[in-house]
Amino acid sequence: MIRLLLYSIFVLNISASSAKAQSDITVIDNVNQRRISLEFLTKDGEELLSLTDISKVFKSFSQWNPITKKITLTKGNISVTFNIGSALVQINNQTVLMDMPAELITGRVFIPVKFIKDRFPQVFDVIISWDKKGKKLTIDNKEFTPPVALSNQPTVAEYFPLSSTRPPEKPEISQKTPMMISGSITEKFRIKTIIIDPGHGGHDPGAIGSSGILEKNVVLDIGKRLAQLLKDKLPETTILMTRYNDYFVPLKDRTGFANYKKGDLFISIHANAAFSKYASGFEVFYLSPDASASDERARALAVVENKVLDLEKEKTPTQGTDYIQLILGGLAQQEFIDESIELAGIIQKTVCQRLNLDDRGIKSAFFWVLKDAMMPAVLVETGFVSNPYEAQKLNSEEFKNQMAETIGEAIIEYKTLYEKKLKVNYED
Repeated sequence: MIRLLLYSIFVLNISASSAKAQSDITVIDNVNQRRISLEFLTKDGEELLSLTDISKVFKSFSQWNPITKKITLTKGNISVTFNIGSALVQINNQTVLMDMPAELITGRVFIPVKFIKDRFPQVFDVIISWDKKGKKLTIDNKEFTPPVALSNQPTVAEYFPLSSTRPPEKPEISQKTPMMISGSITEKFRIKTIIIDPGHGGHDPGAIGSSGILEKNVVLDIGKRLAQLLKDKLPETTILMTRYNDYFVPLKDRTGFANYKKGDLFISIHANAAFSKYASGFEVFYLSPDASASDERARALAVVENKVLDLEKEKTPTQGTDYIQLILGGLAQQEFIDESIELAGIIQKTVCQRLNLDDRGIKSAFFWVLKDAMMPAVLVETGFVSNPYEAQKLNSEEFKNQMAETIGEAIIEYKTLYEKKLKVNYED
């Protein structure tokens, strides 16, 4: 898989036989008068929570840097930075240690609950108590709750005195301890809901071929066939579509629907077009959160697809909006970028090989329809309606069936590989 930014694929070894069914951690937030249930992992007897969930609990902003592999929580003038694979944590200008490193698992970063209990009271000016046996994390406002003793956990300076001539060594972390998932692996982490998004619709025809073929009709037909195929082959998986007929759906409502339904995969189906009638082939895109593009052709296509915003009655603001805010919006997808790249690669390879199509490769660009998806998300360009030969194929029942079948095969392959990673038995 091609990507300009460097990335690492973290494979989690989990002992399926040692996974134990447990209830979720209950967060009792007395500050905001709410109760929240969170999924958690356990390792070495310690419970871990994802920073995505933690950020929501403490109403902070999380930002992921794919180059440095760091994730930072910010709220007001406070920042807390975690390093993937390291136990070092930067709280403003102070560096402290966790009992184990921050771990990237299934696209989320996990840290120990103990660190939240010990350090977050000082960070967010609250009182936090942790009932390990009852799996309850309670957050109280200091103004209304008797104070509790703060942790005397040593800082990095206390671990490594300045008088020491030896350079600091990384804390020794066991690499041979299997990770245990609370609840069954199948129920907690399997791909349970897939969203199929046929592009355009209604007063937005999408690309129009020389023969009069409309992109909106082609992709709706392929989308329906794909959804039915997945329902037949994955009976335990929920398959949903953003539109079932010829009506218009704003871009933000497509991923909004996917997020609301707690989708695990988002597949947006489109058909391509170009000024040259000879342009041909199949390609899959994933989101570029920093608004860049893998090449000028990808950038141009994103501009065309994003023109749908001009047709929306309540337009998503693109002009007069802080450009940085557009980039920050794409960070929602950054958490799932590796999975999106892997999914795009499997679809690209499967479809091109099975249908003998011109392979245009996987690419990245800033597509509004992918921007806010809180799950792996890709945009599939099935072929060029501007190419008479491909337009004829896209209009045929046989080819639309083949396209739906091969995309479906790729999705099932990705689902199998993804879930297999979570069920690999630990080996020394």
